[in-house]
Amino acid sequence: MQELHSRKTDSSYGYGNEQLDIGSGALLEKVDKFCFLGDVLDADGGCDSAVMTRDMCVKKFQEYLPILTGKGFSL
Repeated sequence: MQELHSRKTDSSYGYGNEQLDIGSGALLEKVDKFCFLGDVLDADGGCDSAVMTRDMCVKKFQEYLPILTGKGFSL
């Protein structure tokens, strides 16, 4: 079985990210949160980011609702 190694690298965001070597020269970057199928997942397992993201989507949808449902636009 191949042993996994991790190392710190500098990112463009100004803080160090940890990368995991999974073998064959492939590296995976460790992140605090990411978007998967439109849902935001946190490293700590909480749902705060997902709720905030959905709230922002609802607000943006309500902002564009008159354009989406308007009858004055031609196809």
